[in-house]
Amino acid sequence: MLLRQTLLYMPAQIVGPLFQLIAMIVWTHVVNEHTLGVITLVTATHELLQIACLAWWSQYALRFFGRFQSADDAQRFYRTENIVILGSVIVQSIAIIFILLFVIAPDASSGLLTAAIAYVISRSLNLYIGERARVRQQIGIYSIQQIIGPSIGFLLGLLMIRLLGQNPEWPLYGYALAQITAALIVLPKIGHGRSIWPIDREIIRHAAHYGIPLIIGGALGWVGLNASRFAVNDLLGVASAGLFAVGYGLGQRAAAVAAMLVTAAAFPIAVKRMEESGAKAAMQQLADNSALLVAILAPSIVGIFMLRTEIV
Repeated sequence: MLLRQTLLYMPAQIVGPLFQLIAMIVWTHVVNEHTLGVITLVTATHELLQIACLAWWSQYALRFFGRFQSADDAQRFYRTENIVILGSVIVQSIAIIFILLFVIAPDASSGLLTAAIAYVISRSLNLYIGERARVRQQIGIYSIQQIIGPSIGFLLGLLMIRLLGQNPEWPLYGYALAQITAALIVLPKIGHGRSIWPIDREIIRHAAHYGIPLIIGGALGWVGLNASRFAVNDLLGVASAGLFAVGYGLGQRAAAVAAMLVTAAAFPIAVKRMEESGAKAAMQQLADNSALLVAILAPSIVGIFMLRTEIV
């Protein structure tokens, strides 16, 4: 099952990241350094906001949503989910405005502020819908969320730049439009509710207890991967931050793609084994997952050493 699911997830794990890699390179040729820097820092900021505001709930849903299958339980979850998402996008919107005006681009126009808010909200929805789809192994829905935003968003942003100029809001608008479209396409096919009250406090407590340690770990990981971009921005300016992020980000993206080739399918299967057969079966599934991950990473490691040998 693991190998089959991994193969089914593979288009989403290749096409989306491939377009992200292409975008990082293309932006350096079609936009100026200031625009590149703004785009880079806005996307990095969103990653932090996602960790702080919604990742705790996403991980809870990925782990425990399978337990809310009856009609009453599902409605309890959906009501709570709606209020969590609403609160998250409000906090993220306020935070991205503050960070843009005081850290990234003090001269940001209203168009850039609007584009950044649209990007943050739509990207958060894409990521969350993708996690919900993984729980039920809805690979088509997951693939739509992973592919449309990076690919169609990149092409729309590129078109807007060609037609409207090099202002940083145009790529962000392109991504936001594609991401919102991706969310709307799958909305009828995923379970969701229409009300936000009453919120289930027990679910919130459980989610917070489960998710807060993940927030801390995710935030520390973000610091290791992205803090250098903001340090460069502070020392050398936003243009230098953009150029620095291109080379630094290529290696990050390649490593993430290699790992997600396995983990996209592997974790939901382990959770399912946990619920159906207990902890021992889940641990065995994780061992199988690790073996497949090593098998995928090994050729990459060998390739890096061969390249290093050639360079030396």
